[in-house]
Amino acid sequence: MLGGFPSMWRYSLFLGWLSAAPFRPPFLKRNKMIRASVWSILLSVCVLILLLWKRHPSIQHQTSTSDNVRNTNSDVPVLFESSDTATVNFTQSIPVLVIACKRTSVKRTLDALLKYRTNLISPKSASFPITVSQGCPHQPTANVLASYGSKISLIKFEMPPMRPQNITKMKMGYQMIAHHYKKALDYMFLEVNHSVVIVVEDDLDIAPDFFEYFVATLPLLYSDPSLFCVSAWNDNGRPQLIDPKRIDLIYRSDFFSGLGWMLIRKIWLEVRENWPDIFWDDYLRQPEVRKDRACLRPEVGRTKTFGRFGVSKGQYFAKYLESMHLNQNSFGFTKQDLSYLLEPSYTGSWLHTVYKEAFEISPSKLYTKQFPAENKLKPLRITYESDEEFVGIASRLTLMTDSRSGVMRNAFRGVVPIYWGDRRIYIAPPTNWKGYDWSQSWTKRKFNFPTVN
Repeated sequence: MLGGFPSMWRYSLFLGWLSAAPFRPPFLKRNKMIRASVWSILLSVCVLILLLWKRHPSIQHQTSTSDNVRNTNSDVPVLFESSDTATVNFTQSIPVLVIACKRTSVKRTLDALLKYRTNLISPKSASFPITVSQGCPHQPTANVLASYGSKISLIKFEMPPMRPQNITKMKMGYQMIAHHYKKALDYMFLEVNHSVVIVVEDDLDIAPDFFEYFVATLPLLYSDPSLFCVSAWNDNGRPQLIDPKRIDLIYRSDFFSGLGWMLIRKIWLEVRENWPDIFWDDYLRQPEVRKDRACLRPEVGRTKTFGRFGVSKGQYFAKYLESMHLNQNSFGFTKQDLSYLLEPSYTGSWLHTVYKEAFEISPSKLYTKQFPAENKLKPLRITYESDEEFVGIASRLTLMTDSRSGVMRNAFRGVVPIYWGDRRIYIAPPTNWKGYDWSQSWTKRKFNFPTVN
């Protein structure tokens, strides 16, 4: 947007409407020359503003106020297309929030963030200020954080002393995390007034093009209301389930993954109102919270967790997470046209590929790799008729089998894509699929806890 230009434009339209209306006010009826003079002056002002706009890029980054919360427009990139490519014109900052507690290995995460935040193919002028929120009084971790000095900003949050008496120690840990996220994100969006935040946990490795990925996808998150977030994580990102050559590929997913993710202020202001006392991530997966919006996620993961131990007691780590593949080769997302990810075209193209272009194959032929020989580049489709059938297929192919709110990990419109046996495979419901069935979800979380004030 052109700084103060939109309001001037709206004002000129208002005057035009008044002058054309049959009930024109007296001051517009008196003299046509007055109206002509007004239009001439307005046109001159608009031309002058446009000239200043082109000569002085700093005009592009003014701030505005809405609902008593300052919106820092300098956080907002612009996506524009040239004749042969799409480029992100981004000159300011995307803040990074690191959620930490009692891992001294947060140093590993911070060192990677500091190392790669200047590793942009384009634009070179973007910046990524880092704020670390420590959510528990662990002095060794506090000492590590203090050693970074002015390289990071540091805030601290401690859980209030009163806790429910009927809660297990593990659930108490999840409860503390939910409260920590609420306080930290409120700080970033409401106190510091950022427009966008990348959230990183204290046990993540990141890829060299981690920031490039987020800079390129941020314009999509702003422009497409059917998007909920952008995640750098692939839940099925182990080597045997991905195409390591397709470091360019990004998908939509109905499953909120987290583990290195980006959200904008508009979404935070919406979801914070009923923020749960526990299990914050599953709260974001609830149908009434997600509202059929999707997240973006990569084929090849840009994050990998090294946190074997924590509140979850290493759940899934040895079986799934330890062997996740982390991209090592930078890709110039900001030089690519990512408009294929936008609705309404994405879903139509997705369903056409899955149900019109892919060869259907039986489970037995898939498991024995008896693939059609006529076109080795064609994707394959295997159909599941129920959630239980999906679990059987996923188990056989070594995918993560659980779901949240009825949504399988990485699923979009019920379809889970993988790359297995050197073929693109879509694990898909029948064409008459009616949507995710929360009542049939085999791993449900019940929210019997109050919301966070």
